[in-house]
Amino acid sequence: MTQPTVYLVEDDAAVRSSLIRILELEGYHVEAFAGPTQLLTQYDPAKPGCLVLDLRLPEMSGIELRQRLVDQG
Repeated sequence: MTQPTVYLVEDDAAVRSSLIRILELEGYHVEAFAGPTQLLTQYDPAKPGCLVLDLRLPEMSGIELRQRLVDQG
């Protein structure tokens, strides 16, 4: 069985790095992205996991990104 993935979207490199480190120390597999477009082009909906979003992102808000993913199924 594939280990679930934490999809992390955070535009601040220092915060992103810290969150990756914390999550990985807790045993999670993390795929981190600097922005919404990066996630949208690389996201595989067939892989189980959860989404951790920054609410204030440069291209769209975390809420808008979440809605876009829901709309895409």
